[in-house]
Amino acid sequence: MTNVSHYARIPMTKKLHIIIAYFLIYVVWGSTYYFIGVALNGFPTFLLGALRFSIAGIILLIACVIRKEKVFAPSLVRRSAISGIILLFIDMAVIMLAQRYVSSSLVAIVASSTAIWIMLLDFPKWKCNFKKPIKVAGILLGFIGVGMLYLEQFLSTESSTIHYEYGILILIAGCISWSIGTLYTK
Repeated sequence: MTNVSHYARIPMTKKLHIIIAYFLIYVVWGSTYYFIGVALNGFPTFLLGALRFSIAGIILLIACVIRKEKVFAPSLVRRSAISGIILLFIDMAVIMLAQRYVSSSLVAIVASSTAIWIMLLDFPKWKCNFKKPIKVAGILLGFIGVGMLYLEQFLSTESSTIHYEYGILILIAGCISWSIGTLYTK
C-alpha cells in the first residue's frame, strides 16, 4: 500500500485539520520571531511577553471550559506551572530579551537548535538516541546546519551591534531552557 492510497482514505475533515495544523506551524509559529521583533519597537520586553501569554492563556482557558476539561486539578496545575515557568517565562523572556541585541532571523536560526538540545539533554534516552550512527550523524548535521546558518547571518550583517554576543549566549540558554521544559513535561 502506498502513502497516496492511505492519504486518499483519510476523511476530508481530518485532511482539513492536517492543513490547518501545518498552516499554524509554518505561518503562525514560523512568523513568531519576526512579529516579536516588530512588537518590541513599541513595547517593553517583559510587558510584551506578559500581554502575549496572558491573551493566549485566556483564549486557551476559554477553549478548555467550552470543552468541559478539568484544568484546575491540583496535579495538573502544579505540572503546568512548573513547565510554564521553564518553557514560557524563561525561554520566551530570553528570546524577547535576545531580540534587543540580534535580529529576529538570527533568533529563529539559533532557536532551531532546540530539537538538537532536546536529543542531547534526554539522558535516559541516550542509549536509544545514540545507538544508531544515522541518528548521531543527524544530530551532528543539525548542529553543523544551524552553525552554517548562524555564520551566514553573522558574516552578512554588521556584528558590531552593541552586545551582540549577549544575544547569542542568551539565546543558547533559552534553547536549553525550552529543552529542559520539554523533557520535564514528557
